[in-house]
Amino acid sequence: MPAEADPPAQLDEKSLRVALANFEEMCAICHEEGGAAEDPKLDLTDGQWLHGGTLADIKRTINEGIEDTLMKPMEDKFTAEEIEDLARYVLTLAPAEPTTGTATKEAEEKIVLEGPELKLATAVFEEMCAICHEEDGNAEIPELNLINGVWHHGDSLAEISETIRQGIPDTLMKPMEDKLTEKEIAAVAKYVKLLSADDATTETAVAEEAEEPSAKAEEKP
Repeated sequence: MPAEADPPAQLDEKSLRVALANFEEMCAICHEEGGAAEDPKLDLTDGQWLHGGTLADIKRTINEGIEDTLMKPMEDKFTAEEIEDLARYVLTLAPAEPTTGTATKEAEEKIVLEGPELKLATAVFEEMCAICHEEDGNAEIPELNLINGVWHHGDSLAEISETIRQGIPDTLMKPMEDKLTEKEIAAVAKYVKLLSADDATTETAVAEEAEEPSAKAEEKP
């Protein structure tokens, strides 16, 4: 379910100026200026909130940080008022209607995977994923089946990408962040998402392309 939208940011000129300065000093190094980081899990402009998209959620994330990441607690670096304003500033960077885990149908329809990116995704999937999920994603083991519409770890592109990066503890799904580039992860996430898409045309396009000789996965820089 989409997170309930918060009221408009309502930052006056002074508060906005301070929030912007704090963001540029403490946040932009990872999230980049304007929040549009290339890494999906750091992008603050795509409306995908991995740790909650309400004002309260964002304040908590800033205050407490995220364990085992570069997102450290900021409660001892900012005042409560500065954190409030910074959280409201972050909200202004995202679309008007933030989303959490589940992608909307409208968002699904915008997924485009074709040409070289599709060939790359197919090659990587066949090399790294098909051994467990089967070539068409239709694994006999329900927990490994990618086409039945049951998502155990989130079905948004951001969540699928994160699962690929970080893996699933105590399973055969190991972290891929040291084996795949961000480009490869993004392509495979789209490929996996489209395997279970309702759009038959999209499914057919992916299947037909997969039947062609697989392109060799691009080497990492």
